[in-house]
Formats: sequence, C-alpha cells, structure tokens
Amino acid sequence: MDRDMPQPAPNPGLDLNWRFTVKIVLIVVVAMGLMSWSSWACERFLPSPDVLWLKLLLSACAVAAAICTFIVMQRGFDLRSPPRLLGSRDTASLSAIYAVLTLVFLYVFLPGLLPLLHRFAPSQPVVLIEPVQMDAGSARGCRKRASFPGDSLWMRRRLCKLDPASYGALAKTGRIEIAGSASYFGIAVSQFKAAPAVEDRDDHNP
Repeated sequence: MDRDMPQPAPNPGLDLNWRFTVKIVLIVVVAMGLMSWSSWACERFLPSPDVLWLKLLLSACAVAAAICTFIVMQRGFDLRSPPRLLGSRDTASLSAIYAVLTLVFLYVFLPGLLPLLHRFAPSQPVVLIEPVQMDAGSARGCRKRASFPGDSLWMRRRLCKLDPASYGALAKTGRIEIAGSASYFGIAVSQFKAAPAVEDRDDHNP
C-alpha cells in the first residue's frame, strides 16, 4: 500500500544550497591558507627598495581585481536581459562586501610572491648593518617590530615578532646587523643581532 502512495519530489534547491555552502567553505579555507603562507614567507624577508614599482603594480592588480569582482557580482545578481554594467542598487552592498574581501585577500597574499621570486633569482650571501626604528605597538601579527628605512604602507620593510631581549638590544643601539641572502627582490634574513651604536663605535676607534 505504501508503494502506491506518491513519494515527495526531491528539492533541487536544497542540493544547490549544500553545494554552494561547500564551495564557500573551501574558498575560505584555501584563502586563509594562502594568506597564512604569505605572512609566514614575508616574516623574515626585507623587500628591496628597487622593487617598489612591483609592489605598486601588485597593489594596482589587487584594486583592479576588487573592482572586477564588484562588477561581475552585480551583473550576476541582475537578471535583466541584457544586464546593466553596474547591476542593481539593491545588491550593491553585497557585491561591495565580496569586492572588499577580494581586496583584503590579495593585499595580504600578493606580497608573498616577492620571497618566492627571490628563491628562484640569483642571490649571494650578505652581511650588512642598517638603522632601525623600534615599535612596540599593537599592530596585529607584528608586535615588537624593527622597521627599516623605506618601510611604508606600500613597502613593508620590517622584522616582526621580536623576542623581548632582541627588542631591548635593538632599541638601545638603533642599529641592526643582518645576515642572509640578497637578490634583486630583497634580502632573506637568516640571522640578526643588535649592532653597536654609532657613538659606541666612535668611542672604540683610536
């Protein structure tokens, strides 16, 4: 008797929602993984001031990708035929969220390409002394940092997560001695220590 009763039709909407949720979760996991890799790769890498043009180009690519994301999402939400270039105002806020997420992801991820390019570029060992400015601010992921000349929003030239002993020694002298490998793209720092202050060095000269 149960066989004669009509069976409920499967709901295709539930399957589509499940697939969409899985895709979103996978995208978030991959994005977080790539951002973590980029932060780890840049942790002990000092970009060269000569590649400022490349940093600006990467930033421009991030902005362009965010704008394209906004337009694509707006056209996807707009079911008109033909769709308008900027879509509907009703979905603009949601499209803007996607665009901002794209911008944040690329802003964090793209700098990790510089250490990767450095690895495949010709390099040589180097030991040099540079002046540094110490900052114990509350910047997330970069507390107790040493900033090198040329450090800015566009060119992050800094060493982060310094231990208290290293931070105190560098703050006292204001100079750092770094050892690593140098290429056109920058310096991969393998070791560093506080260098004598200029006054101390002059006092020891005969």
